[in-house]
Amino acid sequence: MPLETLPANPSPDVNIKRTQKPNLKIAQFGDGYSQRTSFGLNQVVVSILLSYTNITQAQKETIEDFINDHNRGQAFLWQMPDEDEPRQWYFVSWDITYVKHGIYTVACNLAENFDIA
Repeated sequence: MPLETLPANPSPDVNIKRTQKPNLKIAQFGDGYSQRTSFGLNQVVVSILLSYTNITQAQKETIEDFINDHNRGQAFLWQMPDEDEPRQWYFVSWDITYVKHGIYTVACNLAENFDIA
């Protein structure tokens, strides 16, 4: 079954925060020294924070419906603006903020998914 793609409308804000974190195992020794080694095949985990600022209720519901369909770690596709191919992601967390009548802000924290689709 092919993976769904994060809806393009509405589009997220252009200020996308990308965090990269190495997957390290650290052994601490009693004399204050430590030893680090990378772990796993995909040794750098990428997470991003997407924000949808001042969107309408209909746009919020589009995003919220997609999140609800994928909120148990189900992977989906999304292409970062500076990349040629979409990658697999899953939702880590999300916040929906009521700004004023009919206007919302949605923030989604995504982590890269390395499972086989």
